[in-house]
Amino acid sequence: MLKDDRASSYIEHLSYLTENEPFNKYLLLSESSYLKTLIKARIKKKLNEKYAFESFTFFGDELDLDSFNDLLDQNLFFSSVKFINVKRASLISKTNLRKIISSNLLTRELPDIYLVFEDDIPIENISKDFIKAFSGFKILSNDSMSKSQIASWVEARLRSFKLDFPKDVPKTIASLAENNIDYAMQIADRLYLLSPKNVSEWKEALSTFPKEQTAIIFALSDAL
Repeated sequence: MLKDDRASSYIEHLSYLTENEPFNKYLLLSESSYLKTLIKARIKKKLNEKYAFESFTFFGDELDLDSFNDLLDQNLFFSSVKFINVKRASLISKTNLRKIISSNLLTRELPDIYLVFEDDIPIENISKDFIKAFSGFKILSNDSMSKSQIASWVEARLRSFKLDFPKDVPKTIASLAENNIDYAMQIADRLYLLSPKNVSEWKEALSTFPKEQTAIIFALSDAL
């Protein structure tokens, strides 16, 4: 699983999903909330083209394994397909993890169920027992993006806002973000709120963004 480069790269898997159906089981490991959200949105879009489905959300540190197991086996009244998202997955207790492994809860066939477990930590910090519980899952862990890729995504984001921006702005944002797509998109969203009108205003607006990523989060919160 981990040797499957297509499965481990977020960018390559997003490309894969444009032409192919999603897998039924995913484990998303990354500090990038933006890429994880994008993967889930792409899966749901694919499902929505074919099925009526219901979504459910759990949290690893609060996971009631009995309730979770009941949901897996439950027949729904309004739809047959379930999209189940488990956040903070690495915080699943060791007791629950042992039960999951011993009962083959997640490795068995689960027709009409789409499982997405996720966490904000890199795969290097995940234990072998944890990975064992997710045997058979598509594991996405590589969230790296080049500056040119980030610049391209930022440009598309700014155009979606219908902003008239100087052509070098996407590259400038990518440079400020230092290969961090979440920060790049936060800058783009902040610029939408500022809505610069000319070259000098764009230059002034961009000069307010530090390379420390925490600063923009507080600035964005204040603006909102």
